[in-house]
Amino acid sequence: HVEGQAVVGNNMEKVVTITITARIITPDLHFANAQQSIIYTKNFTRSQAIRGMPDNVEQIWSSSDNSVATVDNNGKVTLIKSGEVKITVYTPGNAQYNPAKASYVLTIDKADPKLQAGDGNPITATWADGKSYSIAATFGNADVGSSLTPVYTSQNTGIVTVNGSGTLNAIKPGRSTVSVSTRETDQFKAASADVLYLLNKSTVNISFDVTEVKTTDEKTFT
Repeated sequence: HVEGQAVVGNNMEKVVTITITARIITPDLHFANAQQSIIYTKNFTRSQAIRGMPDNVEQIWSSSDNSVATVDNNGKVTLIKSGEVKITVYTPGNAQYNPAKASYVLTIDKADPKLQAGDGNPITATWADGKSYSIAATFGNADVGSSLTPVYTSQNTGIVTVNGSGTLNAIKPGRSTVSVSTRETDQFKAASADVLYLLNKSTVNISFDVTEVKTTDEKTFT
C-alpha cells in the first residue's frame, strides 16, 4: 500500500492522512485445450498459445519429459517421440502481478509411415524376358526419411527371391506374394505391403535356316 498526506480546505494547520491500498492481480492463465491429442510429426505447428498472460512479465516454459517433447522460451513445442507430456508456463510475477502458471497435456500417437512396395501394382513377368523387377520400399510420409529399414520377403522362394534392396530374382515360373515391412519405432507404427508376383513360362521360337528342301531318292539326303 501507499501512504500520503492531503490538505483539506484553506486551514493549513489541519492535515488529513490518506492511505491508498493497491491490490496485486493474479493472472488467469489458461490454454484453449487442457488435453491435446496429435500424431507425431517432425514439423509440429500446433503449439498452444497461453491466454491471460500480462504484457511485460517473464514467462518460463517447461516440459515434463524432454525425451517426448521439448518447448522453447516462446512456447513452441518440438516432438521427439510418441508418449504423453505436460507443457507448463509459469510467470514469477512482478510488482503488479502475482506468480501464476498453467499447463496442458499433450498426447502424441505414432504416425503411419504409409509404406508401399514398389509402385503398389501386381508384377507380371515372363521367364528370361531380360527385365529387372523391384519392390523397393517407398514412404508416403516424408517424415520417415532414412529412419526406417525395410525388410523384404517372398512367400515362395522356389518361385522368386528378394534381396535387401527389394530387387526380385526369378527362380522358376509360378506365382508368389512378395512383401516389404518395417518395424514399429518410437515415432512410427509397424507397416507392411504385399505385391502379387506372377512369372509366366517363356515361349521358345524355333526356326530353320531353309524353310523348304527338295530331294530325290537318287541321292543321299543330308
